[in-house]
Amino acid sequence: MTKSIEIKEENTVELNKYIDQLVKENQPSPCIFKKCNVDTAAKLLKILGISTNECISEKHDGNHKFQFYTNEKQIIRITVYCNGWIQVWVDDNPLYSLYM
Repeated sequence: MTKSIEIKEENTVELNKYIDQLVKENQPSPCIFKKCNVDTAAKLLKILGISTNECISEKHDGNHKFQFYTNEKQIIRITVYCNGWIQVWVDDNPLYSLYM
């Protein structure tokens, strides 16, 4: 049985603070995630309260796409768009979207 993953409101507040910080650091660039890598993606997921085990896929095609395993062997996909939009899926089911 897989563990249900829920995003708590306090996690989204913390994520918004982190993204606001990135926006300030990356001015005047329109891409707030221009240096997005596996560590950045893992940190975004951690802020949302999602623990990851290992990155199993990484792709940069103008946006940043990563797949991780959780400790329960669920697949977490996160796409980080340059404009600040973040989407998270668990086992191909939408879990979270944030547009800044």
